[in-house]
Formats: sequence, C-alpha cells, structure tokens
Amino acid sequence: MNETLVRAVQGRRVVVFLYDGLLRTVEPHAVGLSSAGDALLSGYQTAGFSHSSEQPGWRLYRLDRLQSLAVTPYTFAGRRPGFNPQHPLLATVAAVVPEEEGLSAGP
Repeated sequence: MNETLVRAVQGRRVVVFLYDGLLRTVEPHAVGLSSAGDALLSGYQTAGFSHSSEQPGWRLYRLDRLQSLAVTPYTFAGRRPGFNPQHPLLATVAAVVPEEEGLSAGP
C-alpha cells in the first residue's frame, strides 16, 4: 500500500498527481484494495482535469496509474457529503479520513 497516501488520508492533506496524463487536485478520503487486489484511492477531485466528467466530484483512482504524487501543505475539513467509508469497490480499507474535528468524544 502507498504509505504516502495512507498518511495523506489520515492527515486530511490535499494531494496532487497526474492521472491519465492530466493533473488532478484531490481530497483523499480512503485508500485500500479491490477484490482483485488493485490498490485504489477514493477521493473528491476539487481541481484539475478529467477525461470522464466535470469537477468537482467523487472519483476512484487506481494507484498503479498515478504519477508524480505530491502531498500539499493544505488540509481539508473532513468527510465530504456523499462519502461512503464502505465503498463497494474497496474490499479492504487501509486508511479512511477521520471524522471532522470537534465531533469525537473525549475528556
């Protein structure tokens, strides 16, 4: 599993990368494996380009097709509406974005 992406998901850090030759800016929400063993990223694309649809929006990316991955210094607030932590194509989840701050129980 890509440890850089796992840390980005856990730290709510925006990432940028090339996918299908196009630059993408993405809020990574979950990273894991498909039932076929493909490493996948579930993320919300906020900027950049896409061959398949307009931004912003939810995308599922195969990690073997990511190029030039960079973690930015920018963070995002937490889970966006429409996020499914049990994405049907993620058979195994290595990391999922934490809930928004202030909503967890504690002292």
